[in-house]
Amino acid sequence: MDLRILNTTDQIKESLLINIQEKPFRLITNNDIINQAGISPRTFYRYYKDKNDLLNTIIQSLNEELSAQLKTACSHLENVDNLNNVTSKLLIVVLHYIYANKKLIAALLSPNGEISFGYSLRKTISANLKETLSQGAFQDYLKSSKNTLIFNAFIDSKLIFIINWLNYTDTVSIQDAEKILQKDALIIEKED
Repeated sequence: MDLRILNTTDQIKESLLINIQEKPFRLITNNDIINQAGISPRTFYRYYKDKNDLLNTIIQSLNEELSAQLKTACSHLENVDNLNNVTSKLLIVVLHYIYANKKLIAALLSPNGEISFGYSLRKTISANLKETLSQGAFQDYLKSSKNTLIFNAFIDSKLIFIINWLNYTDTVSIQDAEKILQKDALIIEKED
């Protein structure tokens, strides 16, 4: 991609983030983003149909990057027979990914952000973890509705922890957050 295009799209995305800090996404107009970015309307509309298209592009990009990182991590897992080992390692990948994109993710999850982003993030994480667990020794575990419910509740609780941790990154290190993530074990039963 041309560096000028990349700089312009980054400038537009940054403008959206600045606007989200000032008011709720639903109240932000295309002109707010254009004015903050210091670009012409023509430039904005060259890349995006409207603010929703911009937001969807950002969310899709974040989800695709996270999916790619989880798939890479899955391919490097050594002991895939230990459910807690697999889950912990993948959740640590999520923790590092969210930390690396802290500013953007925190803005999208803020009260001014977009509520669908939290759902989208959870769905991406859950789908990737389920895909990993559906292979090998765990393929029968998630066939049970009870185990699926337990799995979903476990992943939700860990994601809530990671999201809340974003507010404490100045006082709780990423290494401490990793240790906390690894404390609880996922306990699901094998169907008879």
